[in-house]
Formats: sequence, structure tokens, C-alpha cells
Amino acid sequence: MAPGVDPTVNPDKQLQEKESALLQKYARFIRTFLTTIDSQVTALHALQVFCFSHNFPKGLLLRWFIALYNLEVIEEEAYHKWRDTVTDAYPGKGKALFQVNVQLLRLLNIGYYTENSIFLFKSLLQLHSGI
Repeated sequence: MAPGVDPTVNPDKQLQEKESALLQKYARFIRTFLTTIDSQVTALHALQVFCFSHNFPKGLLLRWFIALYNLEVIEEEAYHKWRDTVTDAYPGKGKALFQVNVQLLRLLNIGYYTENSIFLFKSLLQLHSGI
């Protein structure tokens, strides 16, 4: 987190552009380490825990989810596996699911999800309703 940034509001456009430029700059490098779906899921859990430990700065998790997907750093399958993983090992899952609901629904429109996985997603949101 940049010093002086209020985590309760979306950062200004200039800061978001700087964040995006850094992600673009390092995307190829990051891809070299995230060659498997499991490593990508671990990266998503790490991002979840980072956001949790910083009290979920407004919009950060969603911006990164979208950017990592668009930059082809994280594959669609990894997002599904992350979503379906229920464990206390990585705190903040309920709030993370709530924040990235839009992105997960976007993937839903691609046609990957089945009726059962939609039910599972809703169940996970209810399970973590303490957000």
C-alpha cells in the first residue's frame, strides 16, 4: 500500500494507472513462476491474504483479479479452483468472494459453470456471510 492512500476509497485514476503499468511490466516475469494451476491458485490465495491483512483496500482485489486474468497470468481454471477451495488456512475468503463476485460472474457467462457450481458459489457466500 502506498503511503497516504485511504484504503476505504478507490485510489485516483493516476495511482490505478501506475498499478496497472507495474503489473503489465512484470506480467511476463510472474508468468514464469506460475506455470501450473496449483501455483496460480496459491498466488490467488496470497493475494486474498494480502488484502485481508490490509483490511481489504477498496477495489484492490477485484482490480488485480481482472488484471491478472487479462494479462494471462492466471488462467480461468485457477479462479474456479480458488473459488471452490474452502479452508481456514487462508483468512478472508468470504469477503474476497464478495469483492470479486463481479469477475466470477463474468467468467460464469463464458459458460464454464454448471448449475451445481453456481449453487456451490452461492453456498460459499452464505457460509462466509460473516463478512
